[in-house]
Amino acid sequence: MNRIGIDFGTTKTMVSRYNPSSGLVEVLKLGREGNSAIPTAIHLDSSGAFSFGDDAEDMFATDPEGYCRAFKLELGEDANPALSRVLSNGCTKCFTAENLTGFFLEYIRKRIMGEVASLNNLSSCTITVPVTGGEGTAWRAALKRAAIFAGFTDVDFLAEPIAAGRAYLRDEQVQNFSRAMIVDWGGGTLDISVVSRSADGCIKADVRSAKGRDDIGGEEIDILLVRYLLKMWREKFGMEAFETADIIKMLKCRRVAKNTKEQLSFRETYPVRLVPPKNISVSQTNFNALIESFIGNAIDLAKKVLGSDKLK
Repeated sequence: MNRIGIDFGTTKTMVSRYNPSSGLVEVLKLGREGNSAIPTAIHLDSSGAFSFGDDAEDMFATDPEGYCRAFKLELGEDANPALSRVLSNGCTKCFTAENLTGFFLEYIRKRIMGEVASLNNLSSCTITVPVTGGEGTAWRAALKRAAIFAGFTDVDFLAEPIAAGRAYLRDEQVQNFSRAMIVDWGGGTLDISVVSRSADGCIKADVRSAKGRDDIGGEEIDILLVRYLLKMWREKFGMEAFETADIIKMLKCRRVAKNTKEQLSFRETYPVRLVPPKNISVSQTNFNALIESFIGNAIDLAKKVLGSDKLK
């Protein structure tokens, strides 16, 4: 089957394919050191050359001006360039989120064709999409145009939580397990749905019961944490860490916030250095209080899903 599945995420992207030799679906290793996921990131250098994924991440430290991520969230908003920079020849290059998505998907397609012999003429793909990116939305239309630009002539879409539910229920070995609520909390969206498995093993999902929000994803949490860190810094040292007009430093601050969030997953406290060598200490308790409303909104959304499916 000459088709791939693309989990096009706000922060990371993964690709799978059906392997006819084994009869199984396998995830392709597109990241470094055997990692399956690659960062959904692009970098444009001063000469006009693009780099993608891990290579783009490498460029952030030395040339953040040309770095762009989370462009998935801006699909369908063609009036606003997602990436704009002045090149070494003096001209300005501007690209919309749709442009960047097309370049990124094209990079994935060409790379797979070069690495997987059986996919050397790849033209079909299924892309997972958030519940909020439904049929008829400008967001989905922009994603399809980007995929066609990338060289895919046959493009299908599948809701992310439904894809996850089908995969989990297919692989779950507990025979009497028949229903699950799927919570997919990504960088851009929170999607929740209920899927079920019938006695004959058929996986079904009622799309009408699926619900999503695009205002409480991981990116929004990062922004909230940035504001908190800047406030804490100001209170502790009596001065701003840097001018908010300094976009480059703000981008770096956002990366620091993302790393802080991840570190607090397994550390009770974490020292944050916005301007080394000074630091402020952030605790899990601080972070939990900061995102309390996000958690409450997620619980409310889950209750709505259960209510629409008349479940407890």
